[in-house]
Amino acid sequence: YGAGKQPCGAAGRERVERALFTAFPGRHVPVGLAMETIVGYDSDSSGDERPSGMLVNTAPAVATEVATEQYVPTGSKVLTHNPTAEELWTPAQGPENPFKPNTRSFNQLQGHAEGMHMNEFQFQEQYNSFQTLGFAYDPSDRSTNSFVQSNHEAAKHLKKQGTGGLLYERKKSERKRLSQQAYDNLSRKNFRVDTSSEEKPTEQGTGEGTSTKASSGQSTSTDDSVQAIRHLKATRDALGRSFVDPPSSLKPKDYAIEQSFIPKREARVFSGHTKGVAMVRWLPKYGHLLLSAGLDGNVKIWDVYEHKQCVMTYTAHKKAVRAVDFSNDGRHFLSCGYDRSAIYWDTETGKAISTLTNNKVMYCIKFNPEPSKQNEFIAGAQDRRIYQWDVRSGNIVQEYNEHLGPVNSVTFVDENRRFVSSSDDKTLRVWDYGVPVQIKYIADPDMHSMPAVAAHPNGNWIACQSMDNQILVYGCKDKFKMNKKKRFLGHSNSGYACEMTFSQDGKFIASGDAEGRLFFWDWKTSKKYRVLNAHKGVCISCAWHPIDNSRVATCGWDGLIKLWE
Repeated sequence: YGAGKQPCGAAGRERVERALFTAFPGRHVPVGLAMETIVGYDSDSSGDERPSGMLVNTAPAVATEVATEQYVPTGSKVLTHNPTAEELWTPAQGPENPFKPNTRSFNQLQGHAEGMHMNEFQFQEQYNSFQTLGFAYDPSDRSTNSFVQSNHEAAKHLKKQGTGGLLYERKKSERKRLSQQAYDNLSRKNFRVDTSSEEKPTEQGTGEGTSTKASSGQSTSTDDSVQAIRHLKATRDALGRSFVDPPSSLKPKDYAIEQSFIPKREARVFSGHTKGVAMVRWLPKYGHLLLSAGLDGNVKIWDVYEHKQCVMTYTAHKKAVRAVDFSNDGRHFLSCGYDRSAIYWDTETGKAISTLTNNKVMYCIKFNPEPSKQNEFIAGAQDRRIYQWDVRSGNIVQEYNEHLGPVNSVTFVDENRRFVSSSDDKTLRVWDYGVPVQIKYIADPDMHSMPAVAAHPNGNWIACQSMDNQILVYGCKDKFKMNKKKRFLGHSNSGYACEMTFSQDGKFIASGDAEGRLFFWDWKTSKKYRVLNAHKGVCISCAWHPIDNSRVATCGWDGLIKLWE
């Protein structure tokens, strides 16, 4: 066929067959179909002429695009080219190892991020110097010894004095002198902090005197007088943390020392209770807050590290408060008083979650230290019984009734599986927790009443404050025998339930007495080491700091709370 679709001659047909055989060897192609591929062939031309416009492509089909992306291995630390973001995030070739840790997060858009080694001591040196003195070395320029300082008053004071160097680069005596000068500039002119003028509640929703009424919750009784007075204007800091959270500068590992030290001087005095103070307790683990029970019916919590003042006053009891106790995390605490009630508090909000009462005066109260039983506590009452409460339901779940007099103290021993109770009947009784049957009865004709009991940190001994002016020691394992070779003498506590406290390593024991003195003994030798004139009245309670082994808090019937270092 030609351009005009006219039949061609025999010569043209032969030429088409030869071209088809050359292009498709071994295949049979119909000539009529193949003739349509010939364009512009003229039937009138001679047989020697070649057809014009014939196109036959015999090359195989191949990909003309070339891959330009280069694979970057996951663990590679050297880049030989400038990769794009897509190349950096390309998945690894081949099957992935399911047991290999995921390291993809270390590949950043700018390349592979390699971890940098930093000396722990150098970091702590700069951190503690900045927190304590207000300045530290500039990390961007260490060659010229330039400093980075904050707006802290201590840094300004040290700058005026012309003193330099970091906290650990100075001599011990110089560090003490400079820290004392900075402390004096930061604190008020006198060490005494008086919050009695701040206790008056103002209108609801205003500043420091904002009062918060307690919610009813799971309680056996409610009272409209339950409220808490906040003394801080800012409820949270810049990081959104409340006063219950420990400050960033307080790290337990900084105080991880093997040896305890006996305090030598009075560091600070807190006043705010209008009457005497019956008990003090540190916040567990960190100890940046101090809880006090006052005979004026108020429970106060004090910040001893940052604000150094009363943070909140809990005013729910109508009469004097006898005892307080923190939970393990410090978010809640218990208080009991002579108004025949025990209150379960929220430390941060100041709300009384529940008010529990059985119309009996409770002389002692204690949370179960076991983490799984933080909803239960036991309280010794004046009706010779020990009550076990559940704060969730507000009901009494168990009663221990063996004593013949009011119960003065309860102390958990033997990994919190048992507890020891003391009473005015001049006996000690040991109980399995949850079982209302005594397993050990300790009594002797020569025994006196022991209203205060403290457990040694190693868990093998308990110290009992006897009313004959001595501290007796009993084993708290299986036999509960008295250690006749170990007793502590020299103080005068007859007629007063003066509490005792141990250092965290168990090396020292401390106790107040009726004359306001604070005694320290060596636990191993029973030798009296030091006596401090702590209070003008009775020094009724003392507590060793949980992480700072050289700090002790005391309280007395003169209405003061003192810190000793």
